Amino acid sequence: MEPICPYCSGLLSAVDHNNFCSQKGHVNKWAHGNAFFVRSEHLNSGIHISRFTVRAVLSGYQYYHVGGKDVILRENNYLIVHDGQKYYTQIDSLYPTESIIVAYGWKDIADAFHTLSGKDEDLLDGVPPGVFREMDWLDSSYETNGAIRKLLEEFAAAITRSEKDMMYYEQLRFLLLEKIFRNHVRVLKKADDLQSRKDATRQELLKRLYMAGDYMRAHLDKKLTIAEVSSVVAMSPYHFFRVFKQLFGHTPLEYLTRERLSHARDLIRKTELPVSGILHEVGYDNPSSFSRLFRSYYGYSPREIKNRLAGSQVS
Repeated sequence: MEPICPYCSGLLSAVDHNNFCSQKGHVNKWAHGNAFFVRSEHLNSGIHISRFTVRAVLSGYQYYHVGGKDVILRENNYLIVHDGQKYYTQIDSLYPTESIIVAYGWKDIADAFHTLSGKDEDLLDGVPPGVFREMDWLDSSYETNGAIRKLLEEFAAAITRSEKDMMYYEQLRFLLLEKIFRNHVRVLKKADDLQSRKDATRQELLKRLYMAGDYMRAHLDKKLTIAEVSSVVAMSPYHFFRVFKQLFGHTPLEYLTRERLSHARDLIRKTELPVSGILHEVGYDNPSSFSRLFRSYYGYSPREIKNRLAGSQVS
């Protein structure tokens, strides 16, 4: 096998001798399931071609460019990169990012989908068997639920302790794939809540609204407007505002505020940045209004967190 690039060689691998590096000419026909873990503050992959992978961070944040769009992964979302899709990823974090990748061979995916969508199992709510490659995966990130998060943490723990039980990894991969499929079907069913007569229109709206969420998440430091975000997904501002609220149950501003404050809290807890510096990282200018908003969400101010952390370090 050809040697692998610096990015791929820096990944801790669950299964030895099964790292797929497209930069070195490896082809996906031999690639099987595997999982990888990396902990880094600075990482640059260069352009790669992926097998089917589930990608997430357990701590920190990581940038991806895939499918012609920018995606930021934090602790509350994960990304699916399809078989044969080009991607580029970078970590340039203010504190160490822990990243997990779970990879599947295409035969694994086809077999799992056929099994889960069969009449006896009916786990995917009647999705016809044998049509995995036609399944309409959204080109966006997905929200990480508790069950998926727990499995990703188990992968990371096993890799870092150098677990060598292959059946254990197989079990985790199968369990994760089932959770991913179930979650995806739930996401697709959200399209039914959108007020449009045509199925194709509802599906297209779903794609654009999830894309808008990724765009806002990737630009927390910018002064975003509804007009800007709606233009990115080729919708009129009012139509975008109305259907976003209809689908997610909160407005674009409420979504953006939640993501900004969550990122700010992580920066407060895990970096030495002063609160004034954190403000600009999450798109705020006024310290007092930011502090009031932060307190309304979490019940304590940014400085109270800093003081509490400082006190615990002294003691």
